[in-house]
Amino acid sequence: MKRVISAIALTMLSLLPVCSQNESSIIYYSPLTRIAIDIEYDELTDQAGMFCQYAERYLGVKADIVTNKSYFMLRRLSAAPIADADTSRAFVLSDKDLASTSLRLTANRTLAGINIGESDDMSEYVCQDVWQQQPAELHTALPLLEEQMQASSTAKMAEATAKLIYRLREARLALLAGEAEHGATDGTALQTALAEINSQEQQLVALFLGKRTTTTHKKTICYTPRANTDNEVLFRFSTNEGVVAADNLIGEPYMVSTVVDIVKAPVSEKKSSQTASPFTYLQPGYCVLTLTDLENNQLLSLSCKVAQLGIVRYVAPSLIKANAAITLSPLTGEILSIQHKR
Repeated sequence: MKRVISAIALTMLSLLPVCSQNESSIIYYSPLTRIAIDIEYDELTDQAGMFCQYAERYLGVKADIVTNKSYFMLRRLSAAPIADADTSRAFVLSDKDLASTSLRLTANRTLAGINIGESDDMSEYVCQDVWQQQPAELHTALPLLEEQMQASSTAKMAEATAKLIYRLREARLALLAGEAEHGATDGTALQTALAEINSQEQQLVALFLGKRTTTTHKKTICYTPRANTDNEVLFRFSTNEGVVAADNLIGEPYMVSTVVDIVKAPVSEKKSSQTASPFTYLQPGYCVLTLTDLENNQLLSLSCKVAQLGIVRYVAPSLIKANAAITLSPLTGEILSIQHKR
């Protein structure tokens, strides 16, 4: 999963010891499936040019940015399931259970494998609410020469600056036509000279037309599906403040709805008083999550298996006795593979 979920950290699983001299049992948990919703949005900052009122007079175009202001715009939404630990489903393994069995536990102590080696490539996502922001652009001195800076009035300064823009454009044309007095000696030098002229021109034109800078923000909200929901406010978005809390009425609401399929154990299993083995796996349930705006436009939809909507099952004792290598999904708790040792 390559997403912008850039705020979700990747943690590798480690092979934990079965027990130490000071402990007689191990506690592990079933996984808890959460849905990480990445919200990417831009903060746009408009900075009016100091010569904006002279743009049409000297450059022949009207300045669109005439006041300084900042505002936020929603860019993209994405969602993906991630793994956590369900502490309400805890299991204890005794010395007897662990005598001839090695376990692979995740960093949050969910069961990821039985008798699997360290070389098995397994990973999990850890849910974190994070902010990511690009560094703001630093303001630099005005890109003007002595002639423009010593003008007697703002109007004269604007006129002199416009002349400098036209001189830069004439220099660019001369370079491209090969008519410059000190022309570029090769293609690389020409490209370097043109890039410098373009940069200087853009800075000067911005003094007339203004400048807009964009800073990208990212917020990750972790949602835990457990039951059917209908238009539950997940977060709000304000053009003045960006992403705000669900109860902050300054922003427009964005609602989450879920349709879940909860797995229920058969009656015969419910009446069973003895489990088959101390090692468990899950038969996960299913969830369809949708996110809509105030006008009921669907912005994203995700269908996935969900651990906490399923039921606990027990690994067959015959597999444990045979020392089979069993790999479980850290995300849903279901069995991914069973390999019998030869």
